[in-house]
Amino acid sequence: MRSLLRIYKNLKPFTLLILGAFLLQYLQVSANLELPTLMANIVNNGIMAGNISYIWNEGFYMLLIAGGGIVCAIFASLLAARAAMGLGRNIRSKFFTHVESFSL
Repeated sequence: MRSLLRIYKNLKPFTLLILGAFLLQYLQVSANLELPTLMANIVNNGIMAGNISYIWNEGFYMLLIAGGGIVCAIFASLLAARAAMGLGRNIRSKFFTHVESFSL
């Protein structure tokens, strides 16, 4: 438990990166969950009614949402990787400094 608290203390400088990664991940999941609803709308309102322009408009909207989800996923991964690399760098630096303080 004590070591876990030390890790949390070392995560403090990366709070914004972690929050950004969570927010972007949330947006990506929301985009993915919206796509089946749009597909159902295409089937119900476009295909059944024979409305070709509605199908094209909703399809274009689906592409935009899917593209936004992809962009959010990429940037969420980038932010999470930066936070993880920074945490690893800081822990290695503290560990190395501690080991260097030992007597010969």
